[in-house]
Amino acid sequence: MKKIYSLVAIALLSATAVNAQENLVANPGFENWTGNQPVSYAPFNTYLNTNLTQENTIKHTGNSAARHQSQSSTIRLEQDNLMTITPGNSYTISYWYYDNDPAARTRIYSSWMRAGSPFETLTDNADVLMANEYSADSPQWVNKTLTLTAPANATHFKLQVRTYGQDNNSGGYIYYDDFSFVDNTPAGIAQNGIENLKLYPNPLTGNVLNIASAANAAKTVAIFDMTGKQVLNTTTANGTVNTGSLTAGVYLVKVTEEGKTATKKLIVQ
Repeated sequence: MKKIYSLVAIALLSATAVNAQENLVANPGFENWTGNQPVSYAPFNTYLNTNLTQENTIKHTGNSAARHQSQSSTIRLEQDNLMTITPGNSYTISYWYYDNDPAARTRIYSSWMRAGSPFETLTDNADVLMANEYSADSPQWVNKTLTLTAPANATHFKLQVRTYGQDNNSGGYIYYDDFSFVDNTPAGIAQNGIENLKLYPNPLTGNVLNIASAANAAKTVAIFDMTGKQVLNTTTANGTVNTGSLTAGVYLVKVTEEGKTATKKLIVQ
């Protein structure tokens, strides 16, 4: 069953903001292949993308799709590079699959990652990114879409789907097409000349947020949570704001100084 998890757009953002709608998935439509491997889909880890062929008839858009044949064990399809993300930003994961075969089924098996040696797989949003929900046979292409906020400790995202045998059968086919991973958070917010605006510490661990700028004039501060709800409206006192009422999470801080406005992201731990 398709589930859509969405976050409400943040209405406070400046009308001059530019939305970053670039698809971060390389070769998203499986148009480019080298032998039996789609370009940019050699796995990030040691698992192989096996039993794949280029499909030119059963496709969602474009000239081709990826056909994945089920086996008695789990087989994976994933990008060869982890996608770099910005903690606190909203991302939409989307792909299309075609499952009309009683010998095959599929599900998403993706994850937020944290850079390290090795990379760490985070459990945030695992209930939907690794949901124990399998596809059902259908004569139609189905869209899987999730919109999620990147956790504060994430640095990358791994996009992976899995193909399985069904009802003790194998050798069936799942078709995949039009993968996308899009940053929904506005990429550029007009600063309107608030020079050297700084919020610190960020991430915030205490109850005092310092807000500094070149002018160091009095500032009005409005803070919004990721649903767009205003949770604090105050003015600075000696360059600080009491944030004791904020719970852990990601916020947008709108600062106004001498008629100039800027918006910055704040992570509260």
